[in-house]
Amino acid sequence: MIPEINFQVPTPEKVAEFVYSLKESLGETVEDAEENYENQEACIFIPLSKELVRRIIMSKELTDELREEISEIIRPLLNKEKEELDKTLIKIKELWAKINKSYWKEIEKYFPGLIEESYDAYLTNIVCGAYFDGNEVTIPKYKSVNESLFVYVMAEELLHLAYWKFWEELCGKRKEEFMWNSGIEGWNSWNISEAIPEYLLINNPTFKKYGWDKFKRTNSYPWLDKIRPLLDPLWKNKKSFKEFVIKSHKVLGIRIDPR
Repeated sequence: MIPEINFQVPTPEKVAEFVYSLKESLGETVEDAEENYENQEACIFIPLSKELVRRIIMSKELTDELREEISEIIRPLLNKEKEELDKTLIKIKELWAKINKSYWKEIEKYFPGLIEESYDAYLTNIVCGAYFDGNEVTIPKYKSVNESLFVYVMAEELLHLAYWKFWEELCGKRKEEFMWNSGIEGWNSWNISEAIPEYLLINNPTFKKYGWDKFKRTNSYPWLDKIRPLLDPLWKNKKSFKEFVIKSHKVLGIRIDPR
């Protein structure tokens, strides 16, 4: 099945929801706010006050008041680049149209019956590439970067959505309940999920013609060089993708009790 992709530039309010969903990048305690209040992290590209970071970290939900406060910071930054975002989005749509069919044909091999009918893809200069509940992904608008990278980031985030749906059916658990549980040397299910694109996208001959094999994800995930030697033999000798995922957890000491 080839799903529909709804491309759009998000509203400030929608980006505020993404910022809140990425709150883990700011930390988990009030003390973290002391270190991260001038946030220039890889996940959120806007400076936030110490007090606002504290309230984001400690809040149990995104209230209307908090959403509006975050939106007011985002609005001028989003409006300033609105024209450029619109132009870039058109280019991304054109580039994606060229790979859409081959991408989904390949992904369907690993996740049969788990592809949704539609996904929402948001281009923004405020947050990193990420995946969210509701079949939503963000595409980061970096400065002086070729649009082909934006398309790859989108492909990776869509892959994550399919993978976690597969994982939840395999394990009978919500990813939020388990993904950070540690195994040997602190490895967890999230680490495995971030290694998956190495095999399904970066090293996949199907996508070599798009130049994806040249992207170095170790810039964002330097620990990939440590996990790959553990997982590569499993990938090479796998009988199925399901077997690879199960054995990857086992070799890293992560118990998942697959169904």
